Amino acid sequence: MTELLERVILNISNEREETKMKKWNETYNNEEALIKDMLKAKADERKYRYGLLVKGYTYIHSFQNYYKKNGKLTPKQMTQLKRLAYEIYKNTHWDMYR
Repeated sequence: MTELLERVILNISNEREETKMKKWNETYNNEEALIKDMLKAKADERKYRYGLLVKGYTYIHSFQNYYKKNGKLTPKQMTQLKRLAYEIYKNTHWDMYR
């Protein structure tokens, strides 16, 4: 029984480690790649079901609109975008997480 319990605990800890938040530069090489994926992320609630929307979609949708209008993001927007980088990565590279 203890061997089974140890395996269950090991599996749970491995799952937690996999879902732990990663820093943006662990996922992307540079800000341009992050912005490129941000523009592809499913963030428009009028087009996509809730289950397909990226986590933080309200921020990302406004960042997409701002970037399309101005061609750049403000420093504060970039900071928030970097916080959401792993969620953007999971949303745009969904095939890897099925």
